[in-house]
Amino acid sequence: LRLYAGADDVRAIVRYAAGASVSIDQTATHSHVDELARMPYTEQTWTAVETTISPTGGTCHIVTRGAGNANYSADLWHKALAGDGNLYPFFSDWTKRPRPDDFYEETKASMTPLGLKEYCPESWEDAIGGPGQDAVFPLSWIEGALEGA
Repeated sequence: LRLYAGADDVRAIVRYAAGASVSIDQTATHSHVDELARMPYTEQTWTAVETTISPTGGTCHIVTRGAGNANYSADLWHKALAGDGNLYPFFSDWTKRPRPDDFYEETKASMTPLGLKEYCPESWEDAIGGPGQDAVFPLSWIEGALEGA
């Protein structure tokens, strides 16, 4: 898609499939990375994208739900929280998007507790966890199972 903003100002919107060598020969004024945590080769994909962002005023948005703390997107999030690097953390909980009144209860009835935290996160910790959760069960689940034994 090309946008003409003036006689000598032509802007292009280009999309690339996810991959370890995506867009490595490009320079972008703005890059939008959707669901980075779900992409194969997350670290290599981010490295390829990051090197395309213009060093003179280039911007990037990474919009993703987590895939466990072992996923590279979690590393990027923690670095952003620490102020290490060029990314800034932003989290928006599930209530910030318009939804029907009964949305949460209907969704809760059809999902696992971990799936609900990923899809309707109330905190960044919920969102970054995702289905990968690194095979860790919440302590409350373990305690509940022990009480019932």
